[in-house]
Amino acid sequence: MRRLGADCLSDIISVKSTLGHSVANSKAILDKIISNNDCLSLKQLDITGNDLKEHFGLSGREIGSVLDKLLDAVIEEKCENKKDTLLSYFKSVSENIY
Repeated sequence: MRRLGADCLSDIISVKSTLGHSVANSKAILDKIISNNDCLSLKQLDITGNDLKEHFGLSGREIGSVLDKLLDAVIEEKCENKKDTLLSYFKSVSENIY
């Protein structure tokens, strides 16, 4: 869903339903994710590249890479999507992430 986006995934579910595939479970999961406003994109992260630059001196590609890893951590529920939590999480795992 992160790569396709909610709209595209919804379209895929609709097409599969039209073709006779059972999609009730997939539709329910998608609806829950959307209604919970779960973080699935970099835009939804409660941290920016400027935060990483300011706190850790990162720049350029480093920032993009770390933001991707932090988004993965939020999606995998390893870290809560709150700025202070994300900063602490990155600091604690920076040797493994970066």
